[in-house]
Amino acid sequence: MDVGIKAVFTNRRAAELALEHLVQDIGLERTDIFIAAVGVQSSSGTKPAGADVRGSLGEPKAANPALEGEIDMSVGCTQENVERVSQALQKVGGQIK
Repeated sequence: MDVGIKAVFTNRRAAELALEHLVQDIGLERTDIFIAAVGVQSSSGTKPAGADVRGSLGEPKAANPALEGEIDMSVGCTQENVERVSQALQKVGGQIK
């Protein structure tokens, strides 16, 4: 990979959607994409989303998710894919670092 792109997400769902777009739409290898909580605490992000808010049948969840911090993503790609990768990350709420 020629270039490393970093983005931060406010919830894990957005980071997972970005991952899906990068692999399925752009054709990146999963091994070139790294997702981790910012800091040492396990986290679902800073804002609840998806399964953090609703259960499998669509009912509101009673428990609160562990919202301890943002989600970091690092993506390795070729120079030719930088714009497509950046757009895919931003499309689902990622902020490029």
